[in-house]
Amino acid sequence: MTASVYRGEETTSTVSKVLFVLLILCSALNGSYLFGGVTSASAVQGASGSGDLVRQVLFGSLFLLIVLNVLAVKGAEALLVVPIGLAVLLAWCWLSVFWAIDPAVSFRRVAYTTIVALSVIYSISMIDDRTVMQILVWCIGLIVAADWLVMPILPQAIHQLADSEPGIAGAWRGIHAHKNEAGAFYGVAVLLFLDMAIRNCQRSLALVLLALSLGFLAMTNSKTSIGFVLVAALLGLLYVHGYRNPLLRKVLVFWAAGFAILAFLAVQDHLPDVLAYFDDPRSLSGRITIWDAMLDYAANNLPLGSGYGSFWAIGNASPIAHQGEEWLTLLGVGDSGYLDVLVQTGLTGLMILVAGLILHPLFILVAHDLRTQQMRWLLGAVLTFAWLHNFLETSFLNRAHILWVFTLIAYDLLIRQARPQRLP
Repeated sequence: MTASVYRGEETTSTVSKVLFVLLILCSALNGSYLFGGVTSASAVQGASGSGDLVRQVLFGSLFLLIVLNVLAVKGAEALLVVPIGLAVLLAWCWLSVFWAIDPAVSFRRVAYTTIVALSVIYSISMIDDRTVMQILVWCIGLIVAADWLVMPILPQAIHQLADSEPGIAGAWRGIHAHKNEAGAFYGVAVLLFLDMAIRNCQRSLALVLLALSLGFLAMTNSKTSIGFVLVAALLGLLYVHGYRNPLLRKVLVFWAAGFAILAFLAVQDHLPDVLAYFDDPRSLSGRITIWDAMLDYAANNLPLGSGYGSFWAIGNASPIAHQGEEWLTLLGVGDSGYLDVLVQTGLTGLMILVAGLILHPLFILVAHDLRTQQMRWLLGAVLTFAWLHNFLETSFLNRAHILWVFTLIAYDLLIRQARPQRLP
């Protein structure tokens, strides 16, 4: 792989590389039991106590170093590189603090989320695309090796019956906080190493890491990640071949529409069974009960929501305390990124997210030139994996969740790839 395959030939400073490496590793280990983290998926993703404060200080310090690096090398103007879709979404989250149920908690949580998001954007702005990809490969490869290394050494690397969720006993998590976080991480790892293998980029290493990633993903028993990674890989092919052949793109769109209609008609034939499934609170690992409570709240607070960070884990003031069963108050997320955004930032926030972080990138993937066409499949597959994953898990705007960090990296690289190359 030559340097010319990726954007630019600029030299990336060692400081910029180190800061980006630290950001990836801190995000991947966010909430890990190795540092006293919790074992419940909802608690991991919605922590608000002292552990969360420690992570805020860690990421805040890293953010400060990243900003100082940008200012020293490129000046204050370089801080304006945030893609417009992300900037508007974060601005709406900040605005929601004014009507948040708990403004103090909302302020702290939106600050944490903003710090992580801007750290990703600013650190990437200091690194050319070739170096970004190299760092991702080595960081993810290092974590894969660490996960496999701890399996025979640390009993905590496998969820135990004594964990807060005995139903997931036996599922692998390695050094990650929870099996679902491990699953999300390995979903992206599989796509990255598959891309390397297909493009014959260090193929031997790529095939080894791909096999290790697939094996670990299977052992996490994270059904969401296992199911969606294959769909994301296939849809990535649609972006590549659909872009190259506009006629094929139209045919595929009509085919997809026809398939949706046939699926709808098939569902109608079994409508009572489908409705019974979604009426059963045990379906989808209890998500139906959670989603019912969230939708009840959203129906009465549709435009604005509760304010960012003011729906879960704020004590008796939490809306969920008045929307469902008592066990719901112990959760930190709703296991649906779209619904979590809806109840916290209202329909307005959800529309901003869909327009800026889904529809705009989707348009680029299917109808826009990229400076490096070889990156279209990987960026499209990673983004699609995140879009699908958030139907059944929550990573959108979820502080330092590793899939949110990977989503921002892919999103920013895609936006940057779609811009015209600036002349020296």
